Amino acid sequence: MKSSAARLFASDVPFDPRHLPFYYGWIILPIAILAIVASMPGQTVGFTPFTEPLLATSGLSRTALTQCYCIGTILAGILLPHGGRLVDRFGCRRFMCIAIVGGGLTMVYLSLVPTAAGRLAKIVPVAAAWMLALTIGIFFLRFFGQGMLAVVSNTLIGRWFENRRGRAVAALSICNGIMFNSTPIVIYGIVQHLGWRGAWLWLGLASCTLLPVVAWLFCRDSPETCGIAVDGQVDDTGANGEPPGITVAAAVRTLEFWTVVMISAIFGLIITGFTFHLVAIGAEAGFSEQKALIIFIPAACISIPAGFAISWVSDRLGIKRVMLFMCMAQLLCYAALGFLHLRAGYVLSILGLGLSGACMGPVFSLSMPVFFGRRHLGAIQGKYQSFMVFASAGGPLYFALVEHVTGTFRDAMLYALIVPAIGLVLTMKLQDRRY
Repeated sequence: MKSSAARLFASDVPFDPRHLPFYYGWIILPIAILAIVASMPGQTVGFTPFTEPLLATSGLSRTALTQCYCIGTILAGILLPHGGRLVDRFGCRRFMCIAIVGGGLTMVYLSLVPTAAGRLAKIVPVAAAWMLALTIGIFFLRFFGQGMLAVVSNTLIGRWFENRRGRAVAALSICNGIMFNSTPIVIYGIVQHLGWRGAWLWLGLASCTLLPVVAWLFCRDSPETCGIAVDGQVDDTGANGEPPGITVAAAVRTLEFWTVVMISAIFGLIITGFTFHLVAIGAEAGFSEQKALIIFIPAACISIPAGFAISWVSDRLGIKRVMLFMCMAQLLCYAALGFLHLRAGYVLSILGLGLSGACMGPVFSLSMPVFFGRRHLGAIQGKYQSFMVFASAGGPLYFALVEHVTGTFRDAMLYALIVPAIGLVLTMKLQDRRY
C-alpha cells in the first residue's frame, strides 16, 4: 500500500490524465513554461535589479559582490548533477514543487539578509558577514532557479514529446525570449515600488504559496507513469515498460555530450561576460552607455522569431543541422563583437547575437533526449546544466582577466572563436539521431 506522501503525488491524483480527450503533453507544455517563470528570480537577469540596492545597503564593493555571486553559482553547479539524478528517482512533479518552494524560501531569506549578516557580524568582520550571508542566499537561489527548475522544465519537454518535440520547444522558446527580456524591467519596477527587501519578500511568498499548487495539480512525471503513449500515438517503451535511453555515465563518454556542452557553454560564458562588462565594453568601442545597453533589444527581435522557426522545423532538420548553424552563428557573433567599434561590426553583432540565441533553446532542450533517450534524462540534463552554470559563473572573470592582460575586451571575443570552430568540425562527425 502506498504511503500518504507517495499517494499525494500519484499520477491519478487529483485527476487521471488518461480520461482527458486530448494528449496531456499539451498541458505539460505550459507547466514547463511555469517552471521557467519560477526560475526567473534565480537567473542573472532576475538578480541584476537587486545589485545596486545590495551594494548601497551592504557597503560591499562591486568586486566583493561579484565574488559572492561567482562562488554561490559555482557551488550550485557542483550540486546540480546530483539534483538531476533525484529528478529521475523521485519525479519531475515532486521536484518541481520542492524547487519552487525552495526558491521562494530563499527569496524570503534574502529579504532578511541584513538581519542574518548582523548576527554573523558578532563573530566575523562586517564585510565577511555580508559576503557569507549573501553567498548562502545566492547559492540556493541559483541552485533552485537557474539550476533545478531549468532541469525540470527541459526534462518534462524531453519526456512528454517525441515526434512533436520541436513544436513544443518552439512555444517554449518564444516564452523564454519574452521572459528573459521582460524580467529585469518587471522586477526593477517591483523593487522601485516595494524596495529591494519588499520585492524579494513578495516574490518569495508568491512562489511559496501559489506556484507549487499549480505545479502539483497539473504536473506529471512522464507519459509512462500515466499509462499514456508518448505523443499520444507512439509507444516506444522497452520490454520492461521503461522509455529508451542510456545512463549519465554512458552519456558523458560520448562525443555528442561534450560537443553540445562545448558549443553551449562558450555561448553562456561569452554572453554572461559581455553582459556583465557591457558598459565598459561599449565605452571602449566609443559608445554611450545608452547605445551599449540597447544592443540586446534588436538582437531579441531577431532571436525570438528565429528561435521559434528553428525549433518548429528542428524535427525535420535534425539537431545536427541546428548545431552546425549555431556554430556558424557564433563565429559571426564573436568576430563581429571583436570589431564592435565599427558600424558593420555593431550591425553584425546584433545579427550574430540574435541567431546564436535563437539556436540556444533548441540545442538546450532537444539535444539530450535526441542523443541519449528519455530514460535517464533528468540526470543527463542536470550534468549538462551544471556546465552551463559553471560557464555563466566564469564569464565575467574571463573577460576581466583578458582585459587585464591585453588591455582590451575585444580579445576576449576573438579568442573565443576557436571554440565554435572546433565545434563545427566535431558536429560534422556526429550521428543526427540515436533515440
